[in-house]
Amino acid sequence: PPVHVQMAAGEIGIEMAAHRSQRLDERMVAWADVIVVMDRDNRRAVIKLAPEAMHGKIRRLLEYAEGDSRDIPDPYYGDERLFRCTFAVIQKGCDLLADELSCR
Repeated sequence: PPVHVQMAAGEIGIEMAAHRSQRLDERMVAWADVIVVMDRDNRRAVIKLAPEAMHGKIRRLLEYAEGDSRDIPDPYYGDERLFRCTFAVIQKGCDLLADELSCR
């Protein structure tokens, strides 16, 4: 990840220097109980890869973070401030998701 992304993540205790993305595949989708996406395009891509995932497996992160289904814009080309705001929403959503999943 770009240096400013690593710095913003580091401020909330996330080490990203060794992070590498990987392509989602059908095996991963089959394995997952929940697939959390950031936006409609991510959701469509998962459904195209594995149509069965659309039946209750895919959720948008903002459903957890703010109770709605708005997209989280990709901050990749943004500045540190945008990454900080995006990380805050992601962290809140992940905390709420963890709470929900631990109650199952």
